[in-house]
Amino acid sequence: SIFPQLNVRFPISETFDVYGGLTGGRQFNSISAMTRENPWISQNQPLVNTSNKLEVYGGINGKVGDRISTNLGFSASGVDNMAFYVNGLSDSSRFDILYDNTSVF
Repeated sequence: SIFPQLNVRFPISETFDVYGGLTGGRQFNSISAMTRENPWISQNQPLVNTSNKLEVYGGINGKVGDRISTNLGFSASGVDNMAFYVNGLSDSSRFDILYDNTSVF
């Protein structure tokens, strides 16, 4: 797979600038990472890598005074094989992993 990587930044004053970009990538899911996130996962769960097909982001950031900085931004992306935890069918005290394609805003 090929994922884009484009970042732009334009100053609009000495203290503020606007930014935006396109990106994507793959998250490699492992048992150790999943159990750090949720230690009650059932055994023998399938592992599927998560793909962030395309993320569009942008915003404005800057400084207000000497000690205060600000950032206002947005992001929208399409994700394949995002992991969700659902109650286990055979043992309700454990969780199964369910993968789904979704959009994130």
